[in-house]
Amino acid sequence: MRNPPRYAAAQHGGDGLTDITSDDNTATFTNGNGVTYTVTGFNAVPGYDLASGLGTPDGSAFAQAFARPFPF
Repeated sequence: MRNPPRYAAAQHGGDGLTDITSDDNTATFTNGNGVTYTVTGFNAVPGYDLASGLGTPDGSAFAQAFARPFPF
C-alpha cells in the first residue's frame, strides 16, 4: 500500500523516523526437528530499502511529526 504523505515527510526530515543504514534482515532459525535454515534478507542502505523501509520510529517524535502539517 502506498502512502504518499509518509514518503513526502521523510524527504523533508524531522518525520520521527530513524533511518537504518547498515546491516540486513537475514533470519536464521532452527525448526522443531533441529534443522537450521537461513533466509537471506535485504541490506539496509541510506533512504528507503527493503530491510527497514523508511526506518524505525521514535514514538514521541513520530507523533509530533504527524500533529503538524506536512511541508509540501
